[in-house]
Amino acid sequence: GRLSLDERAVDALRRGDLGAAFGSEFAHLPLANPLTLPGGRMTLVHRVETIEPEGGRFGLGLIRAEADIHPDDWFIVCHFVDDRVMPGTLMYECCLHTLRVFLMRMGWIGVDGRVAYEPRPGVGAKLRCRGQVVETTRKATYEITIKEIGYGPEPFAIADALMYADG
Repeated sequence: GRLSLDERAVDALRRGDLGAAFGSEFAHLPLANPLTLPGGRMTLVHRVETIEPEGGRFGLGLIRAEADIHPDDWFIVCHFVDDRVMPGTLMYECCLHTLRVFLMRMGWIGVDGRVAYEPRPGVGAKLRCRGQVVETTRKATYEITIKEIGYGPEPFAIADALMYADG
């Protein structure tokens, strides 16, 4: 079914507390050190508005997450003095973190150092920035639609990602 995660639940994913994030089905998994959602300066997802395991135009899943943007965020301040925007590559990373939350909720979890979320060899990715996240932006929204999911031989997901600045 449909699920949302508040800031406390997303923070739990950064700590590796899958039960606090996703509920009782994840509370007692025998994982001493699960791979987590990145934190620190790479805290790029603050809330998850919706996770729909059978959502999206392909019926394979949809996740929509949000981040609060502040004019003094490191990625805006450190970009260029005359071009204070979120770099396009970081926008891409925001969408990857959102996809990671979806996959974790679907049970794609493992021990840190033994599993990784990384690009699938041979599958190209395109990044097109049609707008900017600037210092006056208040909220970024990431919307990921799963296009393909499989196990061949390792689990993989192929998705479309959209990012919106203040809608």
